[in-house]
Order: sequence, then C-alpha cells, then structure tokens
Amino acid sequence: MVVVTLKKTTRIAVLCLTVIVAYSMLLALNPMKSLAQRYHKSVYLNLRILYFKYMSADLKLDTSSSFQQTLDDVSTEKLGDNTSPDNFFINPNYIPETTLPIPSYYGTDDKPLIQPFDPRFTLAAYYHWIRANPDKPVPFHWSDWVDLKDLNKYILLPEKAKPNCTEVYDISNQRKVLKGSVARPVEQYCHDDSSFPLGWRISQFPHAQTRENMRMLGKSFLYSGFPSPTKLVFLTNDAGSYVIDVEDHENNNYRNSVLFNGMVEDIMTELDGRSFDVLKAYNQLVESRPPTNADGVMRDSVIHLDQDMFHVDAKEVIDELKRMDHKSVMDKKYLECLLDSTGTSTPVKYFDEAKLVNSDSSKIFGEHHDWRFFDGLTINSDRQVLVLHRLIKNYLQFCKTHGLVTWIAHGSLLSWYWNGMAFPWDADTDAQMPIRDLHRLGREFNQTLVVENVGVDGVGDETNFNGMGSFFVDVGSSITHRERGNGMNNIDARFIDVSTGLYVDITGLALSNETAPSRYDYKINLDKNKKKLSTQSKSTFVDNALKQVYNCRNRHFSSLQELSPLIVSGVQNQLGYVPSNFGLLLDQEYQVKGFLQTNFQDYYYLRNLRIWVNNKIVTEYIKNKGKFVEDNSVKKEKRVVSEDDAKMIEKLNLDDHKNLIKHEWIFREYVSTRDFTAFHEEQMKHLLRNRMERYIEGVNHFSNSNTVNHPLWADTFMHHIHVDKIRYEEEVDKLLELSNAYKDEVRKEEIEAQKESERAREKEEAAKQKQEEEAAKQNQEVKAEDANDDAKEELVPISDDSDVTPDTSAEEARAEEVSPNEVPIEEAPKEEVQAEQAPAAQDIPNEAPQEPPQEAQYKEQAASN
Repeated sequence: MVVVTLKKTTRIAVLCLTVIVAYSMLLALNPMKSLAQRYHKSVYLNLRILYFKYMSADLKLDTSSSFQQTLDDVSTEKLGDNTSPDNFFINPNYIPETTLPIPSYYGTDDKPLIQPFDPRFTLAAYYHWIRANPDKPVPFHWSDWVDLKDLNKYILLPEKAKPNCTEVYDISNQRKVLKGSVARPVEQYCHDDSSFPLGWRISQFPHAQTRENMRMLGKSFLYSGFPSPTKLVFLTNDAGSYVIDVEDHENNNYRNSVLFNGMVEDIMTELDGRSFDVLKAYNQLVESRPPTNADGVMRDSVIHLDQDMFHVDAKEVIDELKRMDHKSVMDKKYLECLLDSTGTSTPVKYFDEAKLVNSDSSKIFGEHHDWRFFDGLTINSDRQVLVLHRLIKNYLQFCKTHGLVTWIAHGSLLSWYWNGMAFPWDADTDAQMPIRDLHRLGREFNQTLVVENVGVDGVGDETNFNGMGSFFVDVGSSITHRERGNGMNNIDARFIDVSTGLYVDITGLALSNETAPSRYDYKINLDKNKKKLSTQSKSTFVDNALKQVYNCRNRHFSSLQELSPLIVSGVQNQLGYVPSNFGLLLDQEYQVKGFLQTNFQDYYYLRNLRIWVNNKIVTEYIKNKGKFVEDNSVKKEKRVVSEDDAKMIEKLNLDDHKNLIKHEWIFREYVSTRDFTAFHEEQMKHLLRNRMERYIEGVNHFSNSNTVNHPLWADTFMHHIHVDKIRYEEEVDKLLELSNAYKDEVRKEEIEAQKESERAREKEEAAKQKQEEEAAKQNQEVKAEDANDDAKEELVPISDDSDVTPDTSAEEARAEEVSPNEVPIEEAPKEEVQAEQAPAAQDIPNEAPQEPPQEAQYKEQAASN
C-alpha cells in the first residue's frame, strides 16, 4: 500500500472543498434558506476555528527538553533567593503560615475595643465552634470577615473627641471635586451617635463620593448598619457544605464579634496550648463531622436542559408559600421579595456600585465594585487577578455543591475558549442560570456568606492549603420582571468578594415578552403546527415558547438548542459547566473575530505559552532582544502592536520563548498556568472535532487528579501578609499599644474632667452657703421686727373704764433700756450662731415665729403686776 502524505495547506484546501460540496448538496435538498444559512454559518465557524488551530505555530514547548532546562534554570534563579515576593506561591518550598497565637487578653476582663483582622483567626474559631456545637446558630459581626482597620482611629477616640458626620464626609461645598456629581446631603445617610464606638452610623447608599470617602462609608456601614448574613455556608472541596444559621441576623452589633461573643473562650479548653491552626481546624471538622448534604453535589459530566427550567409562575409560587403553615426565615423573605416584585411595574435600581465623583478620572472603574465592600480601585493590579480567580472558582464550587445549574457566559466564556483562564483586562465575571435556579438561589441562599474551603479535603495532601475567601450572595428584589424595563436592573444577582467588592454578575434566562432576534424565526416557519399556534395567539411570549428561546433582562437571547447540553469543563482549574455549542453563542455576540484576534486591549496572545502578555513587554523584546535579556525590565508607557510587530511575534522561535520566560511577569504567569492550559488546549481539540468520548475521558481524568479545584493563584490575604511582611503577633502588640495610648489619653481627660467637676462643685457649694447665710440673716431680721411689734402692742395705755389699772413704770423703764431697733450686747454672739446654722429660706417650715426670750420675760412681769 502506498501512503501519500499531503502538506498541511493541501489538507486544509481539501477540507474546505469537502465542506463546500456538502453545503451545496444540503442547499439543493432543502429550500428553506434560513436553515441552510444557519447550517452554513455553523460549519463556516467551525472551519475557521479548525483552520486557526491548524495554522497556529506549535513549538511543542511542553515536551522540549531544551526549553524545560531553561525553565528550570530560570526557576532556580528566581525562586532560590526569594528576591521576588510575588513569586512565593509557585515556590515548591513555600509553606503557608496557618498557626496563630491566641492573644493574651482572651479569657480576661481587660479586652481592647479592637483586634487585628485576620481570617485565619476568624475561621479557626468558627471551625472549632461549629464542630463542638453542631446545628447551633452562630453569632456574627462584619468586623471578623472584612478588614475594617481604617475605622480603628475613630473607635478608639474618647467620646468627646469623636468627629461628627459633617466633619468626616461632607463634600457638598467642594465644587471642583464634585464637578456636577449628585451627592446626597450628609444627614440622609450618616447619623451622629457619640455613644456608639464609631461616633456615627451609616444607614444607606451615599451616592457620588471621593474614593477615600466611599471606602470609609462602606466600612462604616458594615460596622454600624448593614445586617448580618442570614446564613454562613462553609464549603468543602467536594464533600458538601456546612450551612449554619446566623443568630439575631437582623441586628448589627459589634458585641457579636469574636472578640466579645465568648466563642474563643468556649473552645480554649479544647485546644492543645494557646494557639489556632486554621488548616488543622478545618481538617478536624471535615473528618469528625462530615457535611450531611454531600448527596446534593452535582457530579454529572453532561446536563440536559429542558424548557421547564426557563419559566416560573410567580403567582403560583406566592400562593404555595401563603398556604404553608410553618415558614422558615428564608421562606418569609422570599415571599416578601416576590410580593414586592409583582407589586411594582417599575422597580428601582437594586444594586449600588461604588459611584465616584466626576473629577475622578477612573470613576468608571468604581462601577465594578459593590459600594458596601469597596476597598479602593483594583483595576490592572495583582489583587484584581487574585480576587477574580477566587470569585469564579468559589462561585462554580458553590453552585456545584448545592445542585444549582449555571454556566459561564459572555466575556468569561470567550476567555475560557482561548486558554481556560480569564482575560487579564477583564474587571468582572459573567454567569447565567435558568430562571428556576435563580429562584432557588434567592429562596435558599439570598443574603448568605459563602466561605471558601481552607483545605483540599479528599484530594491530595491534607497539608495543602486552599484559601480563605468570603463571598456575599445578593439576589435582586425584582426577579419576577423578565423584560428590560427601565434598564436599571439587568443583573439579577451577584456573588460578591467581601474584601474588595468585585463580583460575579449573575443573570437568569427565562421566557419573556421580549421580541427574539429574527435568526430564530425558522424554528416556527419549519413547523406548520407551530406556525398555526403563533398566528392564532399573536403573542410574543407564545412565539418565544414555540421557538424555545430565552433571554436575560439585557436582551441577550439563547435557544435551548444552543445551550443544551451543558458539559463539564475545567474553568481556571475549577470544575464547572459550559454550553456544548459555545461556538454559536460566541459567534452571535463577538463574531468570528473574537476567535481569531490575538491582539486586544493592550495584550497579545502568545500561543506557545498559552498566555496573554502585555503589548509593551513583547514589543520591547522584539525591538531590542539583548537589552530585554540583560535587564529584564520594560518602560511603563503603552505601546500598540503594529502589523509588522505582529508578524514578528508570530515568528518567535524556541530561543525567543526561552528569553521571554526570564521576564518576571511572564515567568510567574506561565509557571502558574501551564499544566492547566495544556490540558485545556487538548480538550478543545476534542470538542472542536466533536470527539465527545475522548473529551469526557479527559474530564474524568482531570476530576480524579490531585490538582482538580486547586487554586492557580495565591490566596488574597496570604499574598498580602507575605508581600507586606505582616506578622499577627506584631499586629496584636501594635493595637494593644495604640489602645493603651488612647486609654492613657482618656484617663488624662477623665482626671482633668474630675478636677473640673470638683472645682465646679466647690464653687456651687460656696454659692449655696452664701445664699443660705443671706436668707438666714433676712429671716432673723424679720423675726426681730415681729417681736418689737408685739412688744409695742403690750405697752398700749388701758382705757378709763377698765377695772384694772396696770403699773407701767417698770415697763417704761425697760423700754428706755432696750430700743426696739437695738440688740442687747450679751445676746449678739448667740444670734450669730443662729444665723450660721439657719436653714435656707425655702427650707424653713411654715411655723409661727418664736418670741425672743426678752419679750417673754417682759410679759411675765406684766402679768404678775
């Protein structure tokens, strides 16, 4: 037998000819042009994809011993001396610090008002407590889950020294800052409360603010006004989850924090020594008390969707909930949400992003952060890469664990097509789910906090550390509205990273009254019965049901045929689902260009490394390779890749790639992702050739590997403490020193205030004594006058017709001796003593005044005469 080997270009030409012939035959047999056009488009699309894959350069770097040797040498150089802290995560010798000492103030009455934020401490405490108290509600305060250290300086201030809302937040008079931005009056969102540790309370979204104001307002809202989650969901790697109710979740009280709620003291007796190991605590929990919902974990390789998943009768659900005798807290909140949603035709905007003032040149990027958790702009930073990776990883794990059907969509699906990763310029992540699952998400998990699994239980070494991310599930209040409406609620739900405010946008697909694009008309035109029903009903809703097309509130349409079946795939090394007909969906949204454009948003796709690299790096290299290798650094200005540059990049050879991996960023990116992106590329070849059996085999192998679901990037907090060289013990000491300093200041103020109070009291007592003396003196004078008046009455002459004629000679003699206006000298000291002891005028009882002793003596003598 003679085997003829054709050149690659010849094989492509033969393939093209075969497809064209097949299409021509189909068109001749089928007069329905719309169907033929649809078929042609899909074939053409797949042909272009195959062509691109065949024609792409392939240096086989993964199997090149020469390239591997260079990579080993570069790794030794960059990782051996730990000169670059950003590379710590890919260092094989890296051991995460998971053990923390318990501060000395636990178990005492002398606690500070604050303590350092550290999720290792928080999670270790909760894992131990949950293990010891199964199914018992847990206390909660946001200060244990979000870094609120920027508030410490206000919390520690003495009450009289705390600033008010206006002093901290008012920008109404800063016209240059506002530049026409609409800012709410301070009193609408901030309320002074000097008795509260912070000094004020935040009650609602403040609208346009400066970056720093927005950071502080969000953190203040978490500390003072934002309710606790209704539940905490602690994920495991693939063994289910722990769903724990939060105690008194509607009450935001800082006394519910770990520092004050007694949780640590309760579990200290069980610990070996006085320290927490968060990884050990996690493993002990999973081993001694495994989750009870492991059966609900979604493990299907293929999920077939049906039309019932895309319609929910809200009225029917409301009636069902009303009939329930015993409703859970979640059921009650879900019912309230449905009643509110169905009761309004124009719902107000639900989600509030970090709205920055017009004078901020980067204000548009604030829209990618939820205002409550905003911690500054993260765009184009390492922090953004780390957080977005954790977001999609944990969102997919959360949905998979609880049987919620979802898939990545839009830009996230397109970036997955390229290398299974995210575009480095993307600021958020997109996901879709059927409306049925959106309602489940709202009913069972709205307002819950999802916690990443610290360990990788069941897969690999139990000493492997995974992460400590926390994510808030927030479902909008108008999910029964399936049309665009006022355009203010296109997003149905969000999965929000609480450390930054970055999020996954979640939209539900449902039957609606929105008019579907004409590309779906053939679904009715080809079926006589459907066409008849469509004509009779004259209803857009019925037409969409007949076409089996569904849309989100932003009018993105997909058909059941395009979506189903969903197939399991690796998404950034995490198991998730994608539509098997992803090519058609992406073609509708991005056209063929989205599959072929290797240069976009200042990045260039290096196929042999399977990563997107900033243009300025590769252009600097091709312009001066020697200098690039020598100093391995680049300038910061943007550089556009010209057509000539693009041709040169496509021609980069093995030696060029050896040089490129010496660049710090390229090295880190490639080493972190190469195993997964190689797996993804192999899987894509099976998909594009429709080799589903081979594809499923590959997925199963990946699912059973020791690396499945492992993070490709460092945990955000671990990255922070490693790069910034943070040690928990030192942070505790710093805060204690700061607290004591504030206490000393408070003591000084208290002592001075006490002295001032004593001086005021002494002054008040002196004034009171003086007043009493004056009152007593006046009282004595009144008594003396009354006594003299009585004496005069006694000395009046007796009339002639009286039977008794008194002897008045003695009385007259005494009257001459003592004048009514004089006081006898011998009696003066006695009267002065009486004046000193006399009560205040208002305290003198209403009694008849006593007569002076001299007057009584005169009366006795007169009577005897």
